[in-house]
Amino acid sequence: MVRKQAELGDVPPTFVIDKVLSEMKGLIAQRAKENPLYTTYVASLKKIDISDEDRVKFAADAETAISDTVYPAYQRLIGTMAELRGKSTPDGGIWKQPQGEEYYALALRQQTTTDKSPQQVHDIGLSEVTRISAEMDIILKAQGLADGTVGARMTQLGGRPALSV
Repeated sequence: MVRKQAELGDVPPTFVIDKVLSEMKGLIAQRAKENPLYTTYVASLKKIDISDEDRVKFAADAETAISDTVYPAYQRLIGTMAELRGKSTPDGGIWKQPQGEEYYALALRQQTTTDKSPQQVHDIGLSEVTRISAEMDIILKAQGLADGTVGARMTQLGGRPALSV
């Protein structure tokens, strides 16, 4: 499926591929008996009414399945994702997909009550950030916090003992 999507021009952004690769490599780096697939399964076996002999057999079967089937499948997927990484870009968003801008505009119309274009909505968002930041600047200065960005000053304000929870 991942390869088919890539053939259609749909490649995940680099930051997604990097995270997926890291998680998959971490999953298969551990012994099968330490893998969450195994440990969760074995824990669930303890909660059901089966013989100890069956419990041991099922756990051994799970260990074999993880080692012989799951890990090799992950290795293949890691190879595929590493290959796709070379075709990925650092930016993400539906707009970069084939017909992405059209899709986004359609989704905006279907999922909201606005008839504004995506650019108009974006411009409103930027305007609101500017307006709210200006209001916050006034409040922060009144609290004696005049230096730094609004975000940095909000962090300073949140660190005050009177405001900690």
